Amino acid sequence: MISVESLQPGDARVVARLHQQNLNTGFSGRAGFGLLEAYYRGLARSSGACGYVAKRDSLVIGFVCGVWDESATQRNMMRREWGWLLLWGSVFALAYPSRLFKRLTAPGGEPPTPEGRGYELRPIVVAPEARGSGSALALVRRLAEDARGRGFPRIYLYTELDNTRAQQFYLKAGFREVA
Repeated sequence: MISVESLQPGDARVVARLHQQNLNTGFSGRAGFGLLEAYYRGLARSSGACGYVAKRDSLVIGFVCGVWDESATQRNMMRREWGWLLLWGSVFALAYPSRLFKRLTAPGGEPPTPEGRGYELRPIVVAPEARGSGSALALVRRLAEDARGRGFPRIYLYTELDNTRAQQFYLKAGFREVA
């Protein structure tokens, strides 16, 4: 049986590991893992973002996060996780100096909303051994419920152009492609 629960600070280690092992991420090595762990620990306590984990037999098999207020999330991260972010950020900068200032954005930025803000799904990961179990769909549905409860009628996301497997899942989950 799969359950979906709110992300807790104690889930950060396994969520960071799932992220690092299953997403095309620049956060590699021990320093990257430390940054991800601090990020998810902070996100679990954030006022501008949230996360949910899918569990089977009390083991985390997947997660999803939603962000609706990036600046509040960043402020919260700095207030609660500044020491870890400074430590692992410094180690990461020394280990991977070429990755310091690389930032990519999608053409056109965020999809416009009437209020000028939105609720973004970022990211979702399900462990390879749990794929096909329905956990990804359960996570997306829970995130959509959270978005509606916060006054956002829909959520949006970005995915890589060549990630056809993810695109097929998102279409199946009710998303539609926008220009």
